[in-house]
Amino acid sequence: MVASCGAHIDFHKETVYQVLLTERQVTHALSVLKEYHMPVVLEGPEYVYVNESDFLDDPYVIHLRKELGEHLRNIPTDRSEIQINKMSSIAPTVDARQFVKEMGEDFDVVIHGQGIIEINPAGISKATGIRKVCEMLDIPHENTFAFGDSANDLEMLAYVAHSIAMGNGTEEVKNTAEYVTRSVDEDGILHGLKHYGLI
Repeated sequence: MVASCGAHIDFHKETVYQVLLTERQVTHALSVLKEYHMPVVLEGPEYVYVNESDFLDDPYVIHLRKELGEHLRNIPTDRSEIQINKMSSIAPTVDARQFVKEMGEDFDVVIHGQGIIEINPAGISKATGIRKVCEMLDIPHENTFAFGDSANDLEMLAYVAHSIAMGNGTEEVKNTAEYVTRSVDEDGILHGLKHYGLI
């Protein structure tokens, strides 16, 4: 399982690869996010951190509370307690170019539609995660397939041999992909697997 946009890989229920942000990186990122008044979700291997008061009535955070229980925690003031792979934030009106500049070279910032921003360790993506799994399991590149629908899938779709865009994906994703399948509500993954003769 490749998770956290390539920053965490589990194999047979054991973590075999992981990139964690340093305390300095977390402190810097939270300082910039505070300056921009951007609420944030910190995503780690053990805990997800969020100040729930920043997301009143937000359906995603309500879902996190229901699914994660005690593994959802408030963001601690002691940054050394925070172990995370990536961050997600909401910024419907932020100047994206200036924000990326202030975040600095330690981060790759992915701008989604609807004001959603992902903040990943620099140089880490779903593509790098797939590459590591292929190296570990000796999987030839021609046997790599990926489904995607949004901005954080673009590098992965460009990397794999066979890229498949979901029918409900963004236009940029559809233009990047080798094949466009049906939407997620129309069994798009099943349809795509059948198209390639994988099932």
